[in-house]
Amino acid sequence: MENFPIGTSLDVAFEGLAPESLWQQFDAIRRIPRASTNEEGVRSYLRALADAQGWERDEDGAGNIVLRVPGRGAGEHSPALAIQGHMDMVCVKDDDRDHDFTSDPIEVSRSTVMVSGESHMVVRAVGTSLGSDNAIGCCAGLALGLTPGLEHPPLELLFTADEETGMTGAANLDPALVRSRRLLNLDAEEHGSLYVSCAGGRDLVAEWDLPEIQLGEEWELVAFELFNLRGGHSGVDIDKGRANAAVESLRLLRDVAGELDGFAMRSIESGGLSNAIPRFFRAEFWVLREDLVRCENYIRDFAEALMIRVSVTDPATEWEFQRVSSEERDRAGVSPEASVAIVRALANIQDGVFAWSVVVDGLVETSSNLGVVRGDSQHLRVELLSRSSVDEEVLRLQNRMSSAFEHTGATVTFHGAYPGWVADPSNPLLRTAKQTYEAVFGEAAKVKAIHAGLECGILGERLDGVDMLSFGPEIWNAHTTDEMVFVSSVSAFWSLLKALARNLC
Repeated sequence: MENFPIGTSLDVAFEGLAPESLWQQFDAIRRIPRASTNEEGVRSYLRALADAQGWERDEDGAGNIVLRVPGRGAGEHSPALAIQGHMDMVCVKDDDRDHDFTSDPIEVSRSTVMVSGESHMVVRAVGTSLGSDNAIGCCAGLALGLTPGLEHPPLELLFTADEETGMTGAANLDPALVRSRRLLNLDAEEHGSLYVSCAGGRDLVAEWDLPEIQLGEEWELVAFELFNLRGGHSGVDIDKGRANAAVESLRLLRDVAGELDGFAMRSIESGGLSNAIPRFFRAEFWVLREDLVRCENYIRDFAEALMIRVSVTDPATEWEFQRVSSEERDRAGVSPEASVAIVRALANIQDGVFAWSVVVDGLVETSSNLGVVRGDSQHLRVELLSRSSVDEEVLRLQNRMSSAFEHTGATVTFHGAYPGWVADPSNPLLRTAKQTYEAVFGEAAKVKAIHAGLECGILGERLDGVDMLSFGPEIWNAHTTDEMVFVSSVSAFWSLLKALARNLC
């Protein structure tokens, strides 16, 4: 098969893990580069797999692909069941990791972690994100079709494109691709929970054309870096109190600019995706020579106080301040007046949790994440993602931010809007799933809403009359290099999926 040569042995990290068919598929897919909008390798793999199994397959113009698996046993003539996951992954790596996400496979390892005094086996990546979000869900659907002897309805294994950067695959899904009106989304990350609702969201992008000037010899170039923060998923981790490297650093720059007699930006870089909490920040800026010592002392005081404040949530955080040699570089920078206005505007970006649900206890209703800040002395780009289970709140929040940005000369655009998924108490899938969960595990499942962007909201609009449910295994720290999937939860997740598919026959 393309990108996964026949005869390749199972990686040692997956040896002995159950279910074997699921981990075999995960081992195959983790070898295939699959950043958002670069999923062709996965599609090629799925085409080859379907052809080898004699399954029908179909694709649409948005890059989505469906594999049709005949029903088995009592499900041979049952109504079809769609099982859905997304092909792409969030690609992040440690600063010192040499990895090319366009060509290199994800290197994996197996280890144990202690949780509440108990040891748990986990699979994680080496220096990069793992991509268990959503490869585990995709591979579970494949394993259901590939494992002999299982009873299930005819399956439509739906693999959507570009979920992580805009859900464009789901948003442009050809409705004719999916015939079933029962759909299991396997993109949740907490074992023991059945999800029936999710938040909607929208990206805001602000861009500035900046007034570049050449600075005189009285200006010195310095750099500030903040790195090794924990980061996280901008939906499910937004309420965990983790520091946002961009937010913290921009507040520092605002205060430095207010303290010094001269301040001019040269470059700034933080984050990689709007849906991931930034783990690093670097800025180069000019200060007057007589302000150098005062600048360094102020930054040291700020950074040392920050280290204490984030010691629980982000214990590995580090910082560095240095003078940068500018002898062989041009002396370009943003004008001091514009620099001060820009850092003030950026430091005032509202970030984190804004409102808690009054319907579901402990659920974030509305939040926003400053995910990307990139710029030089001529151009600056900022990307943030706002979410809410009340669609109007996203618009209200971003309209306030947009006005503030435009006041400083920014051009603001909006991208990737997707609706929330409203719970349906009469959902027949939920009734069967609750009964199945209790029968399999001897306890009741938790029925939840999630403050994250599942594709169910969009799919509900594209597929008229579809009933949906979402669940998955235990995945921690998705969208970070600390991402891990708990092995025992994958086995439990598989048991639930098998039993539910049988009970839906």
